[in-house]
Amino acid sequence: MFCGITSESDRQPDLVSRWLPKLKSELVDGGKVIFVGGIDCASDISLNISIHQTDAEGHKPLQELLTPPGTEIMMAGALGLTIHSSGEVVFDIAGSRGELSQQECGSILHGDI
Repeated sequence: MFCGITSESDRQPDLVSRWLPKLKSELVDGGKVIFVGGIDCASDISLNISIHQTDAEGHKPLQELLTPPGTEIMMAGALGLTIHSSGEVVFDIAGSRGELSQQECGSILHGDI
């Protein structure tokens, strides 16, 4: 399943509240999540701020989406990405940091920065 924010209308809170539960349900048995922070995410801190945002109830929906058991995470600072039919993911880094190591991903996801 692919779900991405591609326009300003995708950023509306009501849309987010609809697609986050759907994504969570898709990951119940594990899966792969690719989180692309954009070209302005040159630091771990900027990615950490994005992932650890809280909602009105004090939940961290992006962190919760990225950390269920059995979920493989890829994280990058990039302009975009291409997913080939073979499953290969190629990031358009356009001068940004590109794909993060699993150690970097873990540190960001757990707030260890």
